[in-house]
Amino acid sequence: MRREILALVVLALVLVIAAVVYVFVNRGFDTTPVQRTEEQNTGVDAPSETAPSPGTIEDAEGNPRLPDQAQ
Repeated sequence: MRREILALVVLALVLVIAAVVYVFVNRGFDTTPVQRTEEQNTGVDAPSETAPSPGTIEDAEGNPRLPDQAQ
């Protein structure tokens, strides 16, 4: 009687672990790059990825630096 209960408990534990692994493996992660729509690229929503931060100045190499760091 005790062996049957132990076997059922072990079987249930194995099934639970298999279900958890299955859920985490099949969920995956979305690694596709973000695509901007045309509405996001115009007007006030336009990205300013190439503009330096406000308050910066260019150093001798043309890199933006804060005023106290420029030499």
